[in-house]
Amino acid sequence: LQALRAGGFDAVVLSLVLSFLPTPGLRRHMLDRVKKCLRNGGSLLLIEKTALAPEGHAGLERRRAFQEAVEAAGFATLKYAALGRLDGGSRLHAHAWHLIAPEDKVPTAHPGPSFRDDIVPLMQPGVAAQQDSDGMAQ
Repeated sequence: LQALRAGGFDAVVLSLVLSFLPTPGLRRHMLDRVKKCLRNGGSLLLIEKTALAPEGHAGLERRRAFQEAVEAAGFATLKYAALGRLDGGSRLHAHAWHLIAPEDKVPTAHPGPSFRDDIVPLMQPGVAAQQDSDGMAQ
């Protein structure tokens, strides 16, 4: 997304992109880049795996926290839907959001969206990971 023109797109689709990124910080970085690419009022269509949250009340709270993290990047939710059933089962297949990037919504501080299976990398005390210009640990 570095070479794309700022404000040059009416819509961006992220399908299973955030779940591919290993940390909440990298997910937030991706959302910040998407926001820059969208014109004011542009749409973000976001689809993520159901593993971002378990079923039941705990899952609902986790999904809400994920949505709040996405909105903290400067988006407003227009619609949310739980999608699909695989092989006729009862378990949901994906979460989907239609978000917009209104010009008056300013991004706020937030570490980024997290998934229930996030693994916090073990680091030695006092040793920070080196990062390249994209924020990826080296």
